[in-house]
Amino acid sequence: MIKIDREIIYTVNEYSYKNYVVLTEEEKKLVWQWRNHPEIRKWMTNSDIIPLESHLAFIEGLKNRTDAYYWLVFKEKRPIATLNFTHIDYNDNSGMPGLYLSPDELNTGEGFTFHYYYKELAFHQLGFEALKGGYVEVGNTRAFVMGSFWGGAPVSYFEENGKGYLELCGTKEEYDAVDKIS
Repeated sequence: MIKIDREIIYTVNEYSYKNYVVLTEEEKKLVWQWRNHPEIRKWMTNSDIIPLESHLAFIEGLKNRTDAYYWLVFKEKRPIATLNFTHIDYNDNSGMPGLYLSPDELNTGEGFTFHYYYKELAFHQLGFEALKGGYVEVGNTRAFVMGSFWGGAPVSYFEENGKGYLELCGTKEEYDAVDKIS
């Protein structure tokens, strides 16, 4: 059963997850800057630059939603990534993950352990049974390999705005069958 509390800072190993709705103004601006960075934006289904006002209004709107949760992710108190679950279905305990590393963390190898621990959070703390619809742009090999390695599998292909995407899905059972980081 999915159970998420926006006020809790969740912790898994050295990673902590602070919900967007309780971020400081400085942290909200940091996430906004990351999202608009060219190396992050190029992999988004909406690659437009997002105005700060729209970003802040989006965060404000999250306060009343139960179908979407967003976190700023810290590793040992240093912000390194964002994570979200959207399209949450409480009937089958599923949701759609979304994530990206900060521009400074790209190509550092951090994605490997971050991917593992976000699934630990999803499956073993938040109560998800399945992560559906993790969309990976064709050509984003690192994201595809990471998702596949930790129990995700491609289930469909679609095109949007002239880009091709693979939909990855995985269950808690499939994830738990993968050898774990020790």
